[in-house]
Amino acid sequence: MKFFQNIYRWDNDTKISISIVLIGFIMTLFISFVDLFTLYPQFNFSWIYLFYIVLWFLSFVCYYKCVTTSTEVPENIKMDISTYPACSKCGLGKPERAHHCSKCNSCILEMDHHCNYIGNCVGFANKKYFLLLLFYVTLMILFILLVNTPLAIYAFFYPLRNPFYHCVFRLFDLIHCILSVYGFTLIAPTAHVVVKGLFCNYTTIEFIVKGDMGWVSSSESRKKNKYDLGTLRNIQQIFGIGLLQALLPIPSNTTCNGINFETNGEYNEALENQYNEYYEDY
Repeated sequence: MKFFQNIYRWDNDTKISISIVLIGFIMTLFISFVDLFTLYPQFNFSWIYLFYIVLWFLSFVCYYKCVTTSTEVPENIKMDISTYPACSKCGLGKPERAHHCSKCNSCILEMDHHCNYIGNCVGFANKKYFLLLLFYVTLMILFILLVNTPLAIYAFFYPLRNPFYHCVFRLFDLIHCILSVYGFTLIAPTAHVVVKGLFCNYTTIEFIVKGDMGWVSSSESRKKNKYDLGTLRNIQQIFGIGLLQALLPIPSNTTCNGINFETNGEYNEALENQYNEYYEDY
């Protein structure tokens, strides 16, 4: 299985992080089916919980793709040091916006950051899946905290059947709630930077180098970032055109290949040269 083929290159911290995520997925799925048959029939709308099951499935597919999708610079580009500047770390060809990851020991196309919880870098090839993972998990957390937990509390105090039987199952809902809060603490620090980067077309590394550019594309952000093409076009560069294509964990048809990038022509070249000098040393 492709997922486990990556184990040999994961360090112990990464293995622990991925194990935590997988245990979380397994536990939430188990508790989901417990609730489907013990909690929601009491309120006569079990069908609504199927929405949560679908979110779980989409989240897991996105997670699998985040882990297994190669984000490295293609071999033909690595070998073409006559066209692309050589990386100072590995000596291989490195196109613009690529960065050498010391944990992956390779240059990554449009590298955003390395994530221990997926054992991989977030880059051009899997950024869509990573963003969708954040989106689906956020919806799952909101569902658990705003819908599932209040119903579980009510069912705990007003059980329809044997009180002891229901109290035991409601303990699973308490675990579900705790997992949701823990999940929020994991994604919140990363999500706001990555989502802002989506709207303004910059990576986390570029955010560190150039600073905050706001939540949406603006004239000021385009002066600081030559890749900022406007909010809508920035989103389409990752998700493609079409709502269904954007919301499903499938490859999107975009005009960007992660190697050559369209620029806006509004950026301040003097600022860009200053940033590039720092970026090379980052």
